[in-house]
Amino acid sequence: MVSLLETVQTASVAKENQSSVRTDRKIQFSYAALAFAVVICADLAARSFYHPDPYQSPNRSWAWWAVQDLRAQKQADVAIFGSSLMLAALNDGDSTFVNRPFDAVMHHRAFYLEHLLDKKLDQPVQTTSLAIGGQMASDVYALATTLFTRNPKPKAIVWGIAPRDFLDSSFTNPDSSETVRYMNKVSGSTDVLSTKRRILWDRVQNVADSSFYLYGKRADLVAATLPFAKSALKNVTPNADLDTVHTPSPLLEYAMKNLPEDNGVDQWRVTPYSPSKVFADNTAEYMMRYHPFKPKVLETQLSYFEKFLAFSKEHGMAVTLVNMPLTAENLKLLPPGSYDTYLTSVKSLATKYGAQVLDYNIDNLFARSEFADTVHLNGLGGKHFFELVSQQMSPKLK
Repeated sequence: MVSLLETVQTASVAKENQSSVRTDRKIQFSYAALAFAVVICADLAARSFYHPDPYQSPNRSWAWWAVQDLRAQKQADVAIFGSSLMLAALNDGDSTFVNRPFDAVMHHRAFYLEHLLDKKLDQPVQTTSLAIGGQMASDVYALATTLFTRNPKPKAIVWGIAPRDFLDSSFTNPDSSETVRYMNKVSGSTDVLSTKRRILWDRVQNVADSSFYLYGKRADLVAATLPFAKSALKNVTPNADLDTVHTPSPLLEYAMKNLPEDNGVDQWRVTPYSPSKVFADNTAEYMMRYHPFKPKVLETQLSYFEKFLAFSKEHGMAVTLVNMPLTAENLKLLPPGSYDTYLTSVKSLATKYGAQVLDYNIDNLFARSEFADTVHLNGLGGKHFFELVSQQMSPKLK
């Protein structure tokens, strides 16, 4: 009898437990359904009412600063592209021309080139510089196709090219550059380069960005909170300068390698040419960039180079390509045959799309005294460089 009673009691407890579990599951499901409904409603509301400026960004990269000036100018006759080789010629040449230091972060015009073209054409010519250190052909393609379909396009483009811009062995993923990520944001695309990414995580990230509006706008949300954060800090420390960078150079160099680009006012100063400036030996850096030679990197960058030329021709922008001068020490570091492959491919594609090529990497055109290191021109070299460009570029700007 006791055994039967215990069995009945056990069965009753089991039924109660099952009923409790079912109730808990219903409650959990209800909470999950409610949370999902809230997310969907928030997403739909954000799509309808939250439309931030696509050009804003929480990271003030080199591309961000250059694009702000491009938009402020509204219209430029000549756009300039290139890596640090072009950037050095432009910045140091301009600083030497005006004979004063200036902030490289804020300088996005070629003053000396404008001055020379004004005299040559007897009319004002305005330039805009989209040259960025480390710029690859894929970066130029991303900038041009994104910006010149959303902003007034220039009449002409001057692009200073060099072997590193096509075969840098340390640059294996075009989507990873700060410039491309920023152009993805500006364009509203998750793949402005149309690379059809194969990495599973990247594909999952793309689906998440496009499926959930607020998640895709997370960078805008961060950027929107920055003014409030600065305002709060100002209340605590009224005299704090939150825009000018005071970080020591060694820490800046470390940050550039390990953190997203974020450049501030007065962070990078350019000074006029001085004979006291010492020639720097950067062969170790370029040995790393040139080796090992990766044919796939060159192939990929040449494909974006061709896409850029096709885009420019389609939109009526005349292109002048300038093969940048290099020292003999730097040329010796290149893998055998790679320089000829690079230059032959560039010239062939330029001919195909009607672009002008100016080859300044020839013996005795630039003296060693015009170089700051094995690849970058100093202020004297920068002025010499733009004197040649202004004389020889063929696009008609009138």
